[in-house]
Amino acid sequence: MILRPIFYLFLLVTFASSCTWAASFGASLIMPEELVKLAKKNNCSQPNDFFVNKPGPIDPPYLYGVVDGNAEDSAVFWCVRNDKGHKKYSLMFMLRTENGPKLSGELRWINSPMGLSFFNAKNPEAIINRYVEIGKEDAASMPKDERFEDRYIMNSYDGVAEIFVMENGRWLVSQQH
Repeated sequence: MILRPIFYLFLLVTFASSCTWAASFGASLIMPEELVKLAKKNNCSQPNDFFVNKPGPIDPPYLYGVVDGNAEDSAVFWCVRNDKGHKKYSLMFMLRTENGPKLSGELRWINSPMGLSFFNAKNPEAIINRYVEIGKEDAASMPKDERFEDRYIMNSYDGVAEIFVMENGRWLVSQQH
């Protein structure tokens, strides 16, 4: 008899604490918290609807291990700009320093974020010929760090792909379908 009220009290406390936790974030985290905080610090937010109408959390909107070294020390991720403008999205580049994660560069982009992954370029010379240099205005805030050289970052979903690469200090993109 006494177990039933205790069980109901346990359920009530569990439900109330889970509601408080969810309310503290305001929404579900799509990306790791450190990337969400870095985006927010730079007037951007995570793409909350990223996995809507997708089969699951495959090729998320972030990618760790973009440069050599420990995977957690570098990342690239998509975010939604909170300011007005026709380039609604940003591809953010993060490098970890002694003081924590820092924004290394950003590409404002008009196309919707897809899933990020590495593209394995077996014949980079042939592929580079199909790339277009990203406009100087857009590339102005891209990372200049040579550790990003020759890292093929693919933004893709459902047969459509954009492949970003830094080659000889220039940022290039190839759009394929």
